Amino acid sequence: MTTEGLSAYELKRLETIRKNQEVLRALGIDEALAGMRSAAKPKPATKKQPAKTEATLPQRRSRRSGGLDPQQENEEDDGVLPTVHDPNDVQQMTQQEVSSWCSALREKALEGDWMDALTEEQRSRVHQASEAWLQPFTEFIARFGSATGGPPSKANVKSVLRQVMQLVSGAGLTTSHREGRFVEGRPITLGITAAQVDALRAEAQLWLPQKAAPADLVGVVVNGVTVQREPSPGPRDTSNGWFLNHPLMKVRLYCEHLDEVSATSLEVTMRRLTGDESWGKPPPASPPPLPPLPFSEDQVTEILKAHYEAHRDFETISATGVRKQLEAMLGLEKKALKQYQERLEELCLKLMTPIERAQGRPVGDAKRQKS
Repeated sequence: MTTEGLSAYELKRLETIRKNQEVLRALGIDEALAGMRSAAKPKPATKKQPAKTEATLPQRRSRRSGGLDPQQENEEDDGVLPTVHDPNDVQQMTQQEVSSWCSALREKALEGDWMDALTEEQRSRVHQASEAWLQPFTEFIARFGSATGGPPSKANVKSVLRQVMQLVSGAGLTTSHREGRFVEGRPITLGITAAQVDALRAEAQLWLPQKAAPADLVGVVVNGVTVQREPSPGPRDTSNGWFLNHPLMKVRLYCEHLDEVSATSLEVTMRRLTGDESWGKPPPASPPPLPPLPFSEDQVTEILKAHYEAHRDFETISATGVRKQLEAMLGLEKKALKQYQERLEELCLKLMTPIERAQGRPVGDAKRQKS
């Protein structure tokens, strides 16, 4: 990429992005994201059925009413409705679809009046984070960000992303329930520790309390004030934790994921997340091809036909009997073909039925399978 004609600010911004990407590579995020792209789908989690809408359900139409030849109806339409693909269920998506879906959410979150209200420096922080780590962050929480470890809803991901971007900007968070800006001038960055996340959550519980404080925050002291289970009367977080507690927990989860990848390996953390102990392991080697049979299908057919013409059934012949006749036919020693016994049994079962049908006799498949 040429830098000719760029302003000093743009050159500085590109250099900052380059440094951020080096930090991400050091944390193992490039490897982690590449692994997520090749990972098997997570274990299906029990989830509520989406509401039916007319837009997503294809309608069955008669060819006659559509003016088509009714004779073609059975040829071109088997009457089976196609599987409806939920466009917001990441479990049904390929990795490319997940990336596109998350990229669209990320771009959507960058739109709106809230961005226009930021200073140039604050917008720069958001754009740098968006280009450096917010895309893989979004893909991670879209797959594993719910309380059960599975995919959260689209609304969940959108809400988290918008709040995290505001935290990254350093502009602070506002609410209609009280005046002021929470954590104004204190932007968060990738690599925030669990202790720092919990300190912000405790501070948020005192600034705009939930109806009941999260259990792990009860007793935490912030600037000499202790977080109580039931807060004092005053403004409340009516979002049930989505104002700050849940978005911060998603950031913590992602940073812990990167730490785990760095400390152990990508394979270990992905096996834990997906529940697939085979994740990252090479596929089992294909068994070596079977050696060619030293006899032909026609030779086996000849023996079976001769037996059927003599006895009118296959009740008195076995694969062992066929093998012995083959050995005699080919001039081989006794038991020379014993290593092919199992394959010969399969071949006999395959050939017996056509022979019986060709003679117009009852087919003895069921009886042979049972025996």
